[in-house]
Amino acid sequence: MSTDSLSTDSVSKASEVKPPELKPPELKPPELKPPELKLPELKPSAPRLVAIINLSPDSFSGDGIVADSEQSRVDTVLRRAEQFLWEGAHALDLGAESSRPGAQPIGAQAERALLLPCLRAVRKRFPQCVLSVDSWRLDTARAALDEGADWLNDIAPPLSSPEATNTSEHRSFEAWASLVRQNQATRWILMDNRAQWGQLGMDGMSYTPPTRNEGMDAIVSTLRTRVEAAEALGVLRSQLIVDGGIGFGKPHKLNLELARRGARALSALGCEVMVGASRKSFIGRVSTSGRELASPVPVARRLGGSLVCALAAAHDGAHFLRVHDVAATHDALAMSQALGLTHPPTTQFKPVPITM
Repeated sequence: MSTDSLSTDSVSKASEVKPPELKPPELKPPELKPPELKLPELKPSAPRLVAIINLSPDSFSGDGIVADSEQSRVDTVLRRAEQFLWEGAHALDLGAESSRPGAQPIGAQAERALLLPCLRAVRKRFPQCVLSVDSWRLDTARAALDEGADWLNDIAPPLSSPEATNTSEHRSFEAWASLVRQNQATRWILMDNRAQWGQLGMDGMSYTPPTRNEGMDAIVSTLRTRVEAAEALGVLRSQLIVDGGIGFGKPHKLNLELARRGARALSALGCEVMVGASRKSFIGRVSTSGRELASPVPVARRLGGSLVCALAAAHDGAHFLRVHDVAATHDALAMSQALGLTHPPTTQFKPVPITM
């Protein structure tokens, strides 16, 4: 074999050799873990936040739940509850019937159909959370306690006063006191409602405008009467929370006065004090000129005023703030404390423990 043929064969074999395939290394993006977000801790003297969850689509504040099925409503409530608790809420207040002026009553059966499945689901998902139920009906309150509610938020107008002669099973003050007395872990929120009963019965209630224009002293006096009557019926004063009822049958100037100094005035009753000014129409009627606006600004424009009212109530010594905007209120309180602007409440009880 010649040298030329060997070299030709070597070249042809060499040309048949394929270079190894070079695969690019598998590049995995680094796992991006979200930073651990930790809310600034509020001092023990800060008011606790009670987050509002409106189960009815009819809500003045625009946050009512519209759902096409019971499960869809429950799922929405659970998401909202989780969000509020993460944002710093101490308690959740669930209400199934709108109490805005002009709202149509839905009836006892419909109220419980909206409320109880949601209450049951929230209690199961968050067993340590404080749950409040917003209702004026005794049967609803009793059913709510059976499902694990901790607080009863009683928003009834003056017909529920101890001296009332009304015999309605829903609004017997004695019956409500008996229910609370039998459950000593229950808190009973007594709210001053200056609106008048326009209708009372199994189908619900409606309001008519107030017939009298009374001031702060009348509110304190009315709530003192109810607190003392409840005590006489065996309810512990430590079970009671009082609420001046901002926006419930009160003129604009009285609402402003309640927001400014209501907590301190009501603390004289020896009970913890709740303030609920969030998103209410009196905030929307405030103008820079100091005049009351004939028509309130939309709810979407009331956050700033709501936060100022929350800080005023905290400065005044409120124990609980009933709010729609939990995160914003929490952060405003944290900054207020950092600047040394918030006074501790004048009456202090140990808060109900909550673990997440």
